[in-house]
Amino acid sequence: MFKSARIKLSFWYLAVVMIVSTLFSLGIYGVATKEMQRGFQRAEIRVAAEKKGVPLPAAWPRRLEMMDPKFLETVTELFQEDLEAAKKRLGWQLMILNGFIWLGAGTAGYFLAGKTLRPIEEAVEKQKRFVANASHELRTPLAAMRAGMEVALREKRLGIKGAREALQEGVEEVEKLEKMTADLLSLARYQEGKTQAKEKVELKALTEKVLGKMKVLSQEKGIKVEVSLGKVRLLARKEELERLLVILVENAIKYTERGGKIWVKCGKRRGGSFLSVQDSGKGIKEKDLPYVFERFWRGKESQGRGQGLGLALAQEIARGHGGEIRVKSRPGKGSEFLVQIPLF
Repeated sequence: MFKSARIKLSFWYLAVVMIVSTLFSLGIYGVATKEMQRGFQRAEIRVAAEKKGVPLPAAWPRRLEMMDPKFLETVTELFQEDLEAAKKRLGWQLMILNGFIWLGAGTAGYFLAGKTLRPIEEAVEKQKRFVANASHELRTPLAAMRAGMEVALREKRLGIKGAREALQEGVEEVEKLEKMTADLLSLARYQEGKTQAKEKVELKALTEKVLGKMKVLSQEKGIKVEVSLGKVRLLARKEELERLLVILVENAIKYTERGGKIWVKCGKRRGGSFLSVQDSGKGIKEKDLPYVFERFWRGKESQGRGQGLGLALAQEIARGHGGEIRVKSRPGKGSEFLVQIPLF
């Protein structure tokens, strides 16, 4: 699809250049031939005047039409063949020049068309991956719910306990769907810029609050959390920033093996604020790093890091604050997510 679109766009680029260069060449040809004709006519008048001994005016008029008609009638067109030959040479030269221009324009147009369509092609590819991955994510809980219900319906002696278990499993899958839907709505809202007003936020206190909420999860896996928090106040949307922190810390706990470590840092750097969440997990392969912030992306060899919408939401929140989020990782050495946000 994009290949044919690129060819069509290149054709239109070339067509525009051809029309402009042709009109320009015709204009040059008309003006140049007119001036050549006037020049040759002046030369003919001089030669004819010398042969016939006719004296020329002291000052030539600006236009030959202003000269004496009787005198012009005596002039023989001596250089007519030379004039026609000069016109032909000029015509051929302009045609060759236009050929080079069209060839260059066609090549440049094809290159520019590819450059113009590349962002659109990448966006379409991302959308295709998102639709495919989202369909998979939605199908999984639905399939689990259906399987659980079918098993319960086939059970001839389903008691209250079995019914409760089946309903509980269904409720858990519905909760997953609700969370996914809420994340999608939040992502759409962030992308459209529909956010709350900013307020002064103490990043250290907010980070300590989030770590307090995540303490139970880290203790269950025996993960040690080391913190280095500097005082920094910035203008931000508190709820969104808290959600970003929860996503990063929760991911670090989730993808760190039992007994591992997590380092959380925040402070000022280069006139702005920074927040770093580092873990001692398996890390992410270099080829997967460009995709970890994509929605529902699945890294088969990178612990599944990036599944779901968490990191995509984190990126949109950082961008919504005029900042950015980056990831550094090496297989076997863990990962670090660094968020940088301006103070104001």
